[in-house]
Amino acid sequence: MTTTARRSVLLRLITAFVVGFVSLTLEIAYTRVISFKLFYYYTYFVIGLALLGLGAASAFVSISSRLRKADTVHLVQRVAPIAALAGVVGYAIVARLAVDVNLIWVGTRWEALFQLFLLFVLSVSITAVFFAVGLVFASLVVNQAAHMRRLYFWDLLGAATGCLLAVPLESTIGPPTMILASLVLLAL
Repeated sequence: MTTTARRSVLLRLITAFVVGFVSLTLEIAYTRVISFKLFYYYTYFVIGLALLGLGAASAFVSISSRLRKADTVHLVQRVAPIAALAGVVGYAIVARLAVDVNLIWVGTRWEALFQLFLLFVLSVSITAVFFAVGLVFASLVVNQAAHMRRLYFWDLLGAATGCLLAVPLESTIGPPTMILASLVLLAL
């Protein structure tokens, strides 16, 4: 393997690590934010939205021949900053949106429909960042199938690191700053 090929594989492994780290820290921070903003049992809702975004991105990559043929490094250079921007906009929407989920159950029909609409907007804004992160990882997997074991290892190592650091980060910098710091790391 040439030096350029080794450097290319190393760059992809580091990308897999960052994707694992960012996706887990975002998921954990959003569960905290949503449990405070809506109600504690909506934490499972965040996990479902994260899985929806990651899975939808994988399906999108599998049906798009253009994405499957794209150079991974160039795709990451294009998608990662867009994903970070989508994450910042999504967090701003989540932070500013005044959702009262109790009105879905006890409010009038129009109040319930309006709150459902707000919940849908909140859901799309959270799912969007996970969709973008999923695009990066799915393109890595498709384009680097020969290195799948190593990619998966580095992704799991990033996720494990994110899990280990999530509680100390939440207790020191707080979930909103943790979300923004993860998005900055993704953009870089």
